[in-house]
Amino acid sequence: MKKNIKKNISIVWFKRDLRITDHAPLNNGLENQHLLCLYVYENSSFGGTEITNQHLFIEESLNSLREGLNKLGLKLEIQYGEVTEILEMLNCEYNLQQIFSHEETGDLKSYKRDMIVRKWCQYNQVNWIQYPTNGVIRGLKDRNLWSKYWRQRVGGPIMPTPKHVRKSSVVLPNTFSTKPSWMASPYLRKATNELRQKGYQHELSKRIEMFVNKDCQYYRQGMSSPLTAPHACSRLSPYLSLGMVSIREIYIITQEQLLELKQIKNPDATSKAKIKSLNSFIRRLHWRCHFIQKLEMEPSIEVSAIHPSYDEVYANSTNDDLLRSWQIGATGYPFIDACMRYLIHHGWINFRMRAMLTSFSSYTLHNDWKDTASWLGKIFTDYEPG
Repeated sequence: MKKNIKKNISIVWFKRDLRITDHAPLNNGLENQHLLCLYVYENSSFGGTEITNQHLFIEESLNSLREGLNKLGLKLEIQYGEVTEILEMLNCEYNLQQIFSHEETGDLKSYKRDMIVRKWCQYNQVNWIQYPTNGVIRGLKDRNLWSKYWRQRVGGPIMPTPKHVRKSSVVLPNTFSTKPSWMASPYLRKATNELRQKGYQHELSKRIEMFVNKDCQYYRQGMSSPLTAPHACSRLSPYLSLGMVSIREIYIITQEQLLELKQIKNPDATSKAKIKSLNSFIRRLHWRCHFIQKLEMEPSIEVSAIHPSYDEVYANSTNDDLLRSWQIGATGYPFIDACMRYLIHHGWINFRMRAMLTSFSSYTLHNDWKDTASWLGKIFTDYEPG
């Protein structure tokens, strides 16, 4: 009797890195003959039934990623469930040899998921290769050294987009895993919220060009006010949070524009404003990565206050009625309510107003900061745990 020999395959596991440019796991995975490009809608992260701006943005981002991979001759497989369940099913059908992915600094759910995946890989003798991302230095003991490493990381060469490849894509049957109920929501397919940002690659490219070449002149003076920030800010945060573009690519594009502006012999007021604003923008890119690095090194801050005494002060302090009024923008404080309603409709508001909404909930309404954080984490289109 002829014995069935399972095909050897490798996986590129896409998580918060939905791009094909500057993508080390993809470039290295392409060295393997049979390659599966995989994204998993995890029950632990998408287990509810409510459709949010995040769901819509992720769907659009995945469509853009699918188109990009198709041009390379590859197919994006989107599966549903817990990652180890999907890996187990794959390993029954194929001989899974390697998994390529980026490191991820996420919340406790993604950290526990990674620990489970690591144990699964060790047990099944699958080589899981992870690559750095987001300017985060894993295993760093002294955060004072981080800035030096960050500059080296983001200032390095961009890994180019792979050329068309003739690899044998691994294609899974439609019945391989079961879609969650929210995927059938008509709202997901017929969303009409034109106020939110869209997760398409052409929208990202347009936004980068518009900000770097024009809108950046307003950034430094306009980023703090909720009236001017929507047009003065880069609005790249949702694309960065899902990794549709890397920090390195944005950093280098910004530096190139700065170099071009600084070479103008007699710069006008607009050029001077752009130079100041782009330098300020680079500092914000640095801060963004620094906050993620802080979570990487101190993951306990997700569940424990930085100052331990506040854990006791805010324990069970949330008033459900006050929390709900804050969530829907009905506190009776016009400025607070206007900002919250804007955030709900747009999925975005500028940094200063985010800080104000958070501090109002904690200090004025005396809600537990963890309840505040979990709500905002659902509302932000650009939610980034760090």
